Amino acid sequence: MAIMCTAMSEIENSPPPFPSDLKNSTTRRSGDRVPKVQRILSVPLCHMGRMLPEFGSDPQANGSVILILSGASSMRTRIAIEGVFMLYSKHSSRTSEEVERRLREAAGRHKFGILHIHDLKQTLRSKGIELGSECKVYDVCNPQAAFNALTAEMKVSTVLPCRISIFGHDGGCTIATVKPTDLLKATGLVGVEKAAAEIEGEVLAIIDEAA
Repeated sequence: MAIMCTAMSEIENSPPPFPSDLKNSTTRRSGDRVPKVQRILSVPLCHMGRMLPEFGSDPQANGSVILILSGASSMRTRIAIEGVFMLYSKHSSRTSEEVERRLREAAGRHKFGILHIHDLKQTLRSKGIELGSECKVYDVCNPQAAFNALTAEMKVSTVLPCRISIFGHDGGCTIATVKPTDLLKATGLVGVEKAAAEIEGEVLAIIDEAA
């Protein structure tokens, strides 16, 4: 089940696609110039009360809410969603090279290996496309944790390995990942929640130490 709703702003030149009984359950600022859609995000219903109290909070709720975000007026909402629900990130004033070195060292301390590095800027350049800033994605994995999770549920393989992104931002760089626990919830897989929480703790610690 998915409920279509906007947060803070609406789609340009078109009415919001709400069911009539949900029109009053959104936070919108009337009178604002309506910008174009910039991002569409899916938020689990069980988390909605933490961002939009009007929806209430039900930890057992199934399904998700599709949030259509646009323009500067939705910046706070976008940050709230990314920070609380799915993404974890840290900004560092260090160079990307120094952060990469620190990431490797932190990963080793937590018994994680770096399986592969996706250099998105270089990959796009090879296709004739120039990306403005550096952006690398690191596949990281703890072998024992991966074994435990796969033994419990082989479908977990669809969300392995963990990925950590480092990209240039605001004169330094940002290190970010999708939280394993929220990624797992998005798949609907059960039985590996404890493993996901343990892995998440290690991955977030690696990011903190790398920054």
